[in-house]
Amino acid sequence: MRELEKIFKALSEMGRLRILNLFFYTDKLYPCEIESILNMSQTRISRNLNILLDASFLKQKREGKYVSYFLSDNLNEGLANFLKGRLKDFEQIKTDYEKLKSFKTKKTNIICKNDK
Repeated sequence: MRELEKIFKALSEMGRLRILNLFFYTDKLYPCEIESILNMSQTRISRNLNILLDASFLKQKREGKYVSYFLSDNLNEGLANFLKGRLKDFEQIKTDYEKLKSFKTKKTNIICKNDK
């Protein structure tokens, strides 16, 4: 029952759905990339990534001093397709997708130039 609660918690907030949706269209992201694309604070991104990790929707990988995130193999394909199908009609999701495409095309990352 606890696992089901984690799943519903992860899906119960639009910010987390926006983050999760990005991963349907790219192989990995760094938190600073998500910040730039979604225009959310680092604190909010971090909290939401942890909830998505806890629900086993995402995994993380340490790469030197950086951590990248990617979709977990545990994410049910049917659920992923359901979410993609439902989210695609939201204007904010469309905007996020366009910003992701632009971000990845420009390669503006260089692991987020604002490394402090």
